[in-house]
Amino acid sequence: MRSPSLLASGLSGVALAATLTGTITPGHAQATRFVPCSGPNGGPDGLVQAINQVQNNGGSALIELEKGCTYTFTAPRGGNNALPVITGRIAITGKNAVIARSANAATDFRIAEVAPSGFLSLTGVTIRGGSTTGNGGGILNRGTLSLKFTTLTGNKARNGSGGGFAATEGSLTLLYRSTISGNTAALGGGGVTFQGTLRAIATLFTRNAAVIGGALALSGQSKLVGSVVTGNHALGEGGGIVSSGSVQIRDSKITRNTADTGGGLYADNAAVAEFLRSHVTANKARTTGGGIFAVGTVTLQKSRVTGNVPDNCAGPATVPGCVNKVKDPAAIRR
Repeated sequence: MRSPSLLASGLSGVALAATLTGTITPGHAQATRFVPCSGPNGGPDGLVQAINQVQNNGGSALIELEKGCTYTFTAPRGGNNALPVITGRIAITGKNAVIARSANAATDFRIAEVAPSGFLSLTGVTIRGGSTTGNGGGILNRGTLSLKFTTLTGNKARNGSGGGFAATEGSLTLLYRSTISGNTAALGGGGVTFQGTLRAIATLFTRNAAVIGGALALSGQSKLVGSVVTGNHALGEGGGIVSSGSVQIRDSKITRNTADTGGGLYADNAAVAEFLRSHVTANKARTTGGGIFAVGTVTLQKSRVTGNVPDNCAGPATVPGCVNKVKDPAAIRR
């Protein structure tokens, strides 16, 4: 569950969200298109038809899904995706609506893909059950993606990275009050693998798993504000996060993640990780770096790294301000 105190402390993140959404929300939206749960213009077919009609006319649109409806796809409708590849400016809203790949689908396919020229905004929607042999089990973003009050869950990148979603270099993604949970990847980023620009505000990353970066594998420019990374697992490095890029973690918690090395965070040699008013607590590593394993640069400002196992910080690089409490008297004498 998301921490109320963290959400309260992330008010500065709300202002950032307003700024970002103001720059990426479609500015020439057509009349709202409603897609009912069933009927000739409803269900999965109706959703595909609505997106195609908008993009074939070269416009933009707000597509409203029926409250509580699950739009289940049994086969891909746009390449390796349930939805047509997003090349225009599409905003989809749904009050607890779900877009899902059927558990009985005969082939692997993700739910959505955003082209470099495309914009996709999802509000109040769940993306569930996507599966791909490449990157981005739920969503592959090569353009601009905005997720607000949205959940990505149960998606898989079976032979790739980014179980929940993957974003390529040059892309822009905003997560606002969303949940990335229960996604898996064979390589990096069980929840998210990222090479572009990421802003995650008041977002929960939980129960994701991968070989490295249980929740997030980051190599671009990233910022987490008022967010929680908890209960994720990596077989190798970075139970919560593995980063080889620039990441700022502000008013956030990284807690109860597990890995072989770097239970909370593994900062690779090119990484620059900055913590501001954040906590890294109760993470576990099988070998070393229970809280943080630093190869690159990690700084702590008004932040705490405590209660991690077997140690708080480790690695060839030091983390100024991080203290490892040694309880074994023999270890102290050495």
